Amino acid sequence: MDQREVLAAARRAGVKLVRFGYCDVSGVARAKAVHVSQLAHKLTEGVGLTRAQMSISLLEQVVHIDGMEPVGEIRLVPDPATFSVLPWSPGSASVLCDQLGHDRRNWGACPRSYLKDMIARAAAAGIAVQASFENEYYLARWEDGRFVPYDAPEHAPVYSSIGHDLADQLTIDTVDALEAQGITVEQAINEYGPGQREIAVRYTEALGAADQQMKFRDTVRGVALPILMPSLLGATILLFGNAFGAQATAYALSGGFIDIVTIAISRQMRGDVLFNPNEGYALAMGMVLIMAISIAGYTILQRRTEKWLR
Repeated sequence: MDQREVLAAARRAGVKLVRFGYCDVSGVARAKAVHVSQLAHKLTEGVGLTRAQMSISLLEQVVHIDGMEPVGEIRLVPDPATFSVLPWSPGSASVLCDQLGHDRRNWGACPRSYLKDMIARAAAAGIAVQASFENEYYLARWEDGRFVPYDAPEHAPVYSSIGHDLADQLTIDTVDALEAQGITVEQAINEYGPGQREIAVRYTEALGAADQQMKFRDTVRGVALPILMPSLLGATILLFGNAFGAQATAYALSGGFIDIVTIAISRQMRGDVLFNPNEGYALAMGMVLIMAISIAGYTILQRRTEKWLR
């Protein structure tokens, strides 16, 4: 795929944002998103990236490394052949990038450029490098304030039919998303550990294998996250409802001096000097309405995740 084909594919798919992805030296996949209106010239010139970005550790801390100071930029220059629309994120696409200096050469800390150099050295010695990754990961759901394996409370036997059934649709959605990006899936397995899954993809030339790995990791997270998010949002709504409706706790923490809804209602209903029962009734009705909306939202979100909670 060349630049003209990338622009045409983005238009056909209704893409709004294109993620210019790269891998840092810690193995973390990162990206900067470009609006599609800027894509034509950004495919050539790339986007700026501070040198210090490559010195960020797994703990998201900037480590002092000579040559990786915050002053000074490199360019994320995309490889059009890696363009793909993201099936789990409508309106989004991604393209993988080389990190180049302003002279359009590897600036010295680009993992993808380094791999290209090693492939070229191997080719000069008559060696063709092909590779693949056997990816294993864990699926979990949010329950009672913690993450639990998706097949809890009983761990499904390894390589079992029930192990496949418990996450069948999610696995199929993941495989579909991988195939939509041109990645060939060979096997999908439920593994030994609680909630553990494995998906093996077909080998290819070394640079393609590394690019596939970047896309694989994003795809697994991207497909699974919308399934996990409803349960997380549901738990948040439930906590909000419990906190919003608590009068005794609010009174004990504030001493009654903060005019929040539950305290205001109790003040009006028990007959203070500025007694106004109608105001109390109005506040109570508003509170009931908010609680009803919270319960309805929680119910809807729970229904969306029911098939993954079985």
